[in-house]
Amino acid sequence: MPEPEETAEPVAVAEPARPSGAHGIMQVILKAKPLLTRCVPAHAHGKLTLQITIDPKGHVQHAKVHESTLHGAHVEACVTKVVHRLRFSPPEDGKVMIVNFPLMFRGD
Repeated sequence: MPEPEETAEPVAVAEPARPSGAHGIMQVILKAKPLLTRCVPAHAHGKLTLQITIDPKGHVQHAKVHESTLHGAHVEACVTKVVHRLRFSPPEDGKVMIVNFPLMFRGD
């Protein structure tokens, strides 16, 4: 995982597939902010939208970059790897949930 000396700070805004899960998803992503920040060089500016598939137990079943303006495959791979390790609250309906989650990075 890349570890630049200075890192860009992500600003996360949730766009969940189900509004009832927005707060929980946001909390998990914000707790992972230090790990996500290490993936991105300090000068990076842009948006990376992840598509996250959460299984009925709250585990990340699949995570992929849906859109990115960061233009860095290594950055995208690092962020995806971090997200794969996250655990969310199980979806209330007990079904698989797909979430599109944008991260905004504003470097120095």
